[in-house]
Amino acid sequence: MEGKARVGEVWQSVGGEREIIGYGSHPSTGEPCYVIATNGRQVGALLVNPEDIESEIDFDRRSILSRIKGRIKQAGIAVAAAGEQAKYEDLDGFTDDMEPLKRARVIKTLNVQQCYNGVFYLRKDYIKQAIVNSSRVECHKTLGRILRHTSGSFMDALTKTELDYAEYLTV
Repeated sequence: MEGKARVGEVWQSVGGEREIIGYGSHPSTGEPCYVIATNGRQVGALLVNPEDIESEIDFDRRSILSRIKGRIKQAGIAVAAAGEQAKYEDLDGFTDDMEPLKRARVIKTLNVQQCYNGVFYLRKDYIKQAIVNSSRVECHKTLGRILRHTSGSFMDALTKTELDYAEYLTV
């Protein structure tokens, strides 16, 4: 009689809501079994031995928890990726008014690692540091545009994009 007492019991599974809709004999073996419907569908109902019903319910619950943990992990990865993308595209508003293709080219150019005075920097980080250290873009009569520090030293081997970014940061 204990078997029939569980008829009507409902729980969630990865496939949807499951319910014990009956108790009877297995058509092939004649052994007692529960008839379990998923989402109210009786066609293709699952037949489970009474000894295995708890492990079936437990399996469904663990599967749901595993799926939830996976989604949380994916959401965390997506947030981290969005943060990395934002960091990659952070140019202090320099590209805000640019056309998409030009913007992408400028972002890519300024995120390239370059060796400056024996130290590797992202181009954008070197320019920011130079501006913070009082460097300014000047026009030199033979070299063209250069980035000059207040000490008199200068960098002339910079790209047009780097110099444009430096000018934008000084305004």
